[in-house]
Amino acid sequence: MVDPTKNLVPELGILAVEIDKKVVEMLPDLRKQYGVVVAARAGDSVFSSGALEVGDVIYAVNTEPITSIQALRSALRALQDSESVVLQIERDGRLQYLTLETE
Repeated sequence: MVDPTKNLVPELGILAVEIDKKVVEMLPDLRKQYGVVVAARAGDSVFSSGALEVGDVIYAVNTEPITSIQALRSALRALQDSESVVLQIERDGRLQYLTLETE
């Protein structure tokens, strides 16, 4: 399911998987039917906090809904160099917000 060339999100230092029908079947308790799942850590992040964990589901970046890995990359690349980012995630069945700042 994870191809490092297609699933890498270097800004966050993760490999991600898009939520589709197969993923929904494996994770039936997801709160939303879109987003990306953190499949693995994949190196360093440009953000000072390695706050994302394997299994986290990213639903939004700075209130912009994330429906694909490409949308996640685009939202992160659109940030200004010193701009922090707020991710809406689901972890252990709970929605929460993570604020990440650049190093």
